[in-house]
Amino acid sequence: MAEIPVTHKSNKSWLWLLLVLLLLALLIWWLLADDDEAIETTEPVAIEQTEPMMTEPAGVMTIAAILENPQTYYGRDGFTAEVGVDGPLTDRGFWITDDAGNRMFALVIDEPREVPIDINPGQRLRITGGTVRNPSDTNDIPGVPLDDDTIRTMQDQQAVLVVNEDNIEILEAA
Repeated sequence: MAEIPVTHKSNKSWLWLLLVLLLLALLIWWLLADDDEAIETTEPVAIEQTEPMMTEPAGVMTIAAILENPQTYYGRDGFTAEVGVDGPLTDRGFWITDDAGNRMFALVIDEPREVPIDINPGQRLRITGGTVRNPSDTNDIPGVPLDDDTIRTMQDQQAVLVVNEDNIEILEAA
């Protein structure tokens, strides 16, 4: 019989696969290590404050407290009080007064009701659930657009109370 020399061809594909995996691991390690350094060496960025921040929680929501520091109460819901109604009135606005004589402008959200509430000077009301608003922010008040008299009156105030008619109860008629 004849002997035929057979040479085994060495298969080095596993070596190439190992080399690719090693390079991929090094690349991932380099990218992640770069992100960590970027976080550590980043300079602090100053954030410009556009709205006043509450430095301490607002206390009980009374007319006097709101008038003393209105920015603390902007956007805060839950005004509840028995108040008097003072004049003059506008189409959707009226003046409310507390027992100490503090006076604040209030707006009624103009939503359709079966029986609209009739607010007049001299009445005594119980308001529950009013929201304190910045008077310069009239864009998103629900209902029909505000009339010019109401807008002018609001612009002279530090804060305005926005109340839904459902949250107003007439305690004493004028």
